Amino acid sequence: LAHNLQNKALVDGCTKFLCARIAETNVSEVWSAANATKNEVLIRVCAPLVAMNWEMFRASQLFYVATEVIGMMSIFRYPWMAQESATSKVKTLLKWRNASRNDDEYTARTTAFRDMVSLPGIQNTPDLISDLFVEGIDIPVEWRFV
Repeated sequence: LAHNLQNKALVDGCTKFLCARIAETNVSEVWSAANATKNEVLIRVCAPLVAMNWEMFRASQLFYVATEVIGMMSIFRYPWMAQESATSKVKTLLKWRNASRNDDEYTARTTAFRDMVSLPGIQNTPDLISDLFVEGIDIPVEWRFV
């Protein structure tokens, strides 16, 4: 409501209230709300918990639909994600892109890959290309030669 009313003081107050109460039991709901409102503060606060509970989140179709570009970038920047293989990260990005709700979002997510590929552990390497080929994962034309 505060976001829809464009009341910065109310948004800030709600953000502060939620930040103090984020826990593993409610991070999914807060994550969805943070991404829906593009609330960067909430996204940054939720990202570590999302990364630490990655198995749960990556199994959720709602996660892929609800997560905005800034949210996905925040998760991939978190050091906990370093343990994920580059192949796993690319597969996640493909699922996320394909869960786009409309053409504009699809385009934004496709474009964002170019920024995400520079994050640690996703760089284009011969091993990554081989792994994707062996698993039969087709890389979109827009993502090739990044």
